[in-house]
Amino acid sequence: MNEDRQSRSIQVDHDLYIVSSDVPEPGDMLNHSCEPNCGVIGSAVLIAMRDILVGEELTFDYAMTDASDYDEFPCLCAEATCRGVVTGADWRDPALQAKYQGYFSQYLIRRIAALTDAH
Repeated sequence: MNEDRQSRSIQVDHDLYIVSSDVPEPGDMLNHSCEPNCGVIGSAVLIAMRDILVGEELTFDYAMTDASDYDEFPCLCAEATCRGVVTGADWRDPALQAKYQGYFSQYLIRRIAALTDAH
């Protein structure tokens, strides 16, 4: 898979991703934010976490879906709470788990539960 398509994918299980077509579509262009206005339910359905203003960019924290290190990148969200770097291990952070409780993909809900059960 080319790097552009990989950056537009959403992880739904270990080694399983939803990948769009070769040509980017408007729905592929959802940016990361460390203070997102959207969360995830199910495997890849975005839902508003708060009221969203008309014209406001829709964002979600990639920690809600991504557990792969293939797409680590510097964060440019400029939020006061910005982590600086987005990684595939961010979902493991207990503070993010609490912040986004109810907004993680089913895949990461299972992984978080497995971590909790192991301790």
